[in-house]
Amino acid sequence: MTETGLTVLQIIPRLNAGGAERGATDVAAAVIKAGGRAIIVSEGGRLVKELLQLGGEHITLPVASKSPFVIRRNKKILEDIIREQKADIVHARSRAPAWSAYYAAKSAGVPFVTTYHGLYSENNFFKKAYNKIMTRGAAIIAVSDFIAENVAKRYPKAKEKIHVIRRGIDMKLFSPELVTRQRMEAIIKQWNLDDDMRFVITLPGRITRIKGHYLLIEAIKELKKIRNDFVCVCPGDIQGDKDRYAAKLLETVRNSELNSFIRFPGPCLDMPAAYAVSNVIVVPTIKPEAFGRVPVEAQVMGKLVVAAEQGGLSETIENGVTGFLFTPGDPVALAQTLNRALNASDEERRQAALIGRKRAETHYTCDRMCADTLALYEKVCQRTFPVKEPLVTQTSAPTASTAPETPDEGTHKRAAFTKRVLTPA
Repeated sequence: MTETGLTVLQIIPRLNAGGAERGATDVAAAVIKAGGRAIIVSEGGRLVKELLQLGGEHITLPVASKSPFVIRRNKKILEDIIREQKADIVHARSRAPAWSAYYAAKSAGVPFVTTYHGLYSENNFFKKAYNKIMTRGAAIIAVSDFIAENVAKRYPKAKEKIHVIRRGIDMKLFSPELVTRQRMEAIIKQWNLDDDMRFVITLPGRITRIKGHYLLIEAIKELKKIRNDFVCVCPGDIQGDKDRYAAKLLETVRNSELNSFIRFPGPCLDMPAAYAVSNVIVVPTIKPEAFGRVPVEAQVMGKLVVAAEQGGLSETIENGVTGFLFTPGDPVALAQTLNRALNASDEERRQAALIGRKRAETHYTCDRMCADTLALYEKVCQRTFPVKEPLVTQTSAPTASTAPETPDEGTHKRAAFTKRVLTPA
């Protein structure tokens, strides 16, 4: 333990967009706020700048590599880092870096914890042996009940070490009343929606196979048979070597004659504004999500969510209240559910917005996630952070009296149209 408090060393493959990366950065900020020192080891990424601005530290190391030779080399380097930086605890958020981090922490005599951000496939002995490293620490964080139950089932001996700490949302960042008309107009321009008065269906997320883009394309074909007053926008990064996958997606859209119905505008740096200009958020993942940050963000922003009924999505969405769940992998069911969401009345949207934000305030705030994580660090280290300000804050659910006024008709027709479904009036 340092003079200023616990020094927490987190290790993650990269610091780009994603739930694990966002969580690591948020926890680093909480550690600093509590009087500790936050270090993240990764291969780098766009969140490094934010980490440094928060007062955190970053060490670049090729920890995304699964090569046994690289992992072995990283183990020695990490052990030196742990000793030199006087780290009090090591927190691994992925399997490859966990292998080097576990043995480095063990050699340095420092507690080791992990977070399960996903449910790893275990279709053979080698996969199961590789994944087991995530259970070797003093504590295992599961980001949802779904993950906790599955880890306990696979590794019964590790059950007592599992702690459910759900991912958290920054309630101030995702606040409808703080999204200005200018920010909305910037997204409208980026997505080429200036003169488009159709409903906007948005699928946010990395352009990867598991996000369900092909399933959505098939569903859009079905939805077109029912109505044509919508456009589907899929903002997101192309992850790693997925350029070929993205190119095939675009080709499929062209071959299906859906160019006017489906768009891929690239990364979005202002997700609150993106949610604000959207009418329905869709999460058609083809594999169970560990948690699903997007549905919670969307509900906080007062948006109806359509998602596959599997994994953590079934926990974060109250079916028929804050969104609608559909049978996973079924494009017809997805099309029907999207149609149901688009037909929702203003009263249904208003109630969904109020209930969704209230549920998030209770279960899914960033403050609560960070407070629970820091409490676990203290328990494992048998030490405390010096600053004991309350980390958990509650904000009021939006009401008709506190919500922003709808822009005047004619000021900006798209802003006015989207604000109508944004405002729980």
